Amino acid sequence: MNNTNNNRPDKNDLPFPLNYLPDWVVNYIYDFWNSDFWKSVDNCFNGSGCLLDYFPDWVFEYISDFQQSVETWFRSFGWGDDTDKLIAISIFLFYLILVLCGFLVIAYSTLAERKTMASMQRRKGPNVVGPAGAAQPLADGAKLLTKETIKPKHSDRWIFFTASGLGLALSLYLWLFLPLNSFPIVTFPLLLVYILAIQIIETYSLILAGWASNSKYALLGSLRTAAQMVSYELALSFVLLAIVLLTGSFDLLEIVRFQQNGLWFIFSLFPLGIIFFCSMFAESNRTPFDLPEAEAELVAGYNVEYSAMFFAVFFLAEYSNMILLSALFSLLFLGGWTLFFLPASIFFQTIIVGVKTCFMFFVFVWVRATLPRYRYDQLMDLGWKVFLPFSFGFFIFLVVCVYFAGALPQHTDNFIDLVYYQGYVTTGN
Repeated sequence: MNNTNNNRPDKNDLPFPLNYLPDWVVNYIYDFWNSDFWKSVDNCFNGSGCLLDYFPDWVFEYISDFQQSVETWFRSFGWGDDTDKLIAISIFLFYLILVLCGFLVIAYSTLAERKTMASMQRRKGPNVVGPAGAAQPLADGAKLLTKETIKPKHSDRWIFFTASGLGLALSLYLWLFLPLNSFPIVTFPLLLVYILAIQIIETYSLILAGWASNSKYALLGSLRTAAQMVSYELALSFVLLAIVLLTGSFDLLEIVRFQQNGLWFIFSLFPLGIIFFCSMFAESNRTPFDLPEAEAELVAGYNVEYSAMFFAVFFLAEYSNMILLSALFSLLFLGGWTLFFLPASIFFQTIIVGVKTCFMFFVFVWVRATLPRYRYDQLMDLGWKVFLPFSFGFFIFLVVCVYFAGALPQHTDNFIDLVYYQGYVTTGN
């Protein structure tokens, strides 16, 4: 390659379509290529104790094939001398494609909801942009990207803009830990605790958004969010503890395998399944528990000061959370990839989980089109006076029954030893 005096590449020597780009774009790509960013990416994904250490072999095979394709493409530019840099770029692009696929799933879930509600209300729904309205989510995204972003004058600038993406980032991050078949991407003994902890942190995105907006309506909406999440996460915790008591594991993989050898928990723990099902609506701020964004009282609540794409990110996070909770419910109560006693291959296991998740997402939409919104005092009474006492009482009942029946599952007595053995608690020795 012929280089100029400042060691930058000659645009005429670059392959199509880079040779048609402006000089400043080519120089920017060259500077970014030679920056330390890729070294930090390589250390993040290939260093000791990184997330890739938990991945099974079949995931590495996909990444390796993708990496070879990226290396071949970049070497055609004449920039492929640094192998470590190509590996880092391959992994970065691999995860970028996964995130973009996640965005497409979330975007078209909004179209599915609008079409479903239109059918329930005897109207057509989106049917103009694209065949049968199929391009409507893309048109909505393009419109929001071109809108002006308005920042309130006295708001906290950095927190205001960061809060909108925090919930979406955490929700997409949790997708990585959901086992869609018997060969999950990532799994470890305390997986259920980890998912619950990250799910709780997602609440901070709404709280920070209301506080940073410097608006009374937004602040009241964020305070409602905090109170609502605390109210229903307590009952949710006792439901999960009951499942852990019966299975003896916090690993979703073991919980699904336990249901494969017996009844699904939706049948054996039906009351707790109903509590978890109702708490899902409170966790995702969906009807009839969408009090944090009650437009009649709070002028849209915590996101009232947001506009353009930052406004849309909150709804992307909401729909991402709906899909996440739907998949989690199918794993915990609907047997995951099991279909009663019928064996299935890895492909059909993923299809079964997808069908169950789509069914639960349909129930989200069905409830929205059917039920009115609760009053706030009714929401609090249901959480503190009904769900919490009943879930706690049912959990104590299960503890007594399991203890006197002598049916404690394996590892339940030695759970503390299991935690220390896996290295999640530091003993100091």
